[in-house]
Amino acid sequence: MSKSFFLKKPIWILAVILCLGLALRLYNIDTFGLAGDEKYSLFVSQFTSIEGNNQQNSVRNPNTSYFTPKEFWSKKDFSDFNEAIARTDTGNGALFTFILHYWTLLFGVQDFQLRFLPVVFNLLTIIILYIFSKKVFKSIQFSIFVSFLATISPFFITYSQIARNYSLQFFFTLLSSYLLILILDDFKNNKSIKTLVLLYGLSVLFAKFCHLSVFSLYFAHGIYIIIFHRNIKLIFTLLAAYIIPIVGLILWLISDGGKWLFHFVINSVETYNIIAKKQPDEFLSVASFSTVFKQLRHVLSCLFMSFEGLYLKLNGLKNFIITFVFGFLAYVFFVLLTN
Repeated sequence: MSKSFFLKKPIWILAVILCLGLALRLYNIDTFGLAGDEKYSLFVSQFTSIEGNNQQNSVRNPNTSYFTPKEFWSKKDFSDFNEAIARTDTGNGALFTFILHYWTLLFGVQDFQLRFLPVVFNLLTIIILYIFSKKVFKSIQFSIFVSFLATISPFFITYSQIARNYSLQFFFTLLSSYLLILILDDFKNNKSIKTLVLLYGLSVLFAKFCHLSVFSLYFAHGIYIIIFHRNIKLIFTLLAAYIIPIVGLILWLISDGGKWLFHFVINSVETYNIIAKKQPDEFLSVASFSTVFKQLRHVLSCLFMSFEGLYLKLNGLKNFIITFVFGFLAYVFFVLLTN
């Protein structure tokens, strides 16, 4: 009976899960004010450079000793966006802040409104995750279970409440991976894949405009195709799809908004290297086996929901290893039992 219910009512179950997800993500969403990089999102979304460098009608106006909100909020154009993101956010993550600009025109610039946009994309990611897992694993029950885990994941909840590009990045990376699977299926069945290839190329471009670090995922896509789908026509078709993100990124990196990105990264690397050598701490130190392991535990703890943040509560390497090993074995046993 339970199986029949899952098979007949998956959409309703997914709707309930999404309602739960919305409630969890709205809980305490604006309890604390904007902090850290969230402030950069706000500045860039308003096409305003940090410290008002492009505020020629107000902050940087030498011809007046005062200004009103009218001058401060004077109309700005795309050139102001370029200057704001280059000065404030290094030119990275442009897509989110650009969307956020028009979002704030509709809903305002309060903390709740700014953080609600990532919530929307995180909920859309859960929907894509359901569709993706159903396509790959051919199981509605498993897809519902995966969606539920994503819904209650502290990692997902936390990052969906931050007014940054993370949720949008998760959405487009998962969407592009799903589109790749559709391309492979249709190619195998001799169906036209032109539209899917175009959508794939655009989704890769959008993902890279969320953050350039996602290139590693698409490198993995290429390795997967070469190893498991050794078809020359398919490989060249996907290479053609990558023309879209490559051209798009080149145009951005030579524009006023993105051309300083690599300069900033090089300067940051040099600065952090000096700090790591002179004033090392847990989060910034010269790379070695022990320091890499310490950083890796932050990532590993997020791979399993029951481990998220656990490393913060453990004292000593021995306790950490014991807990991790037994927790991992429990997880494997649970997966085998459910299958």
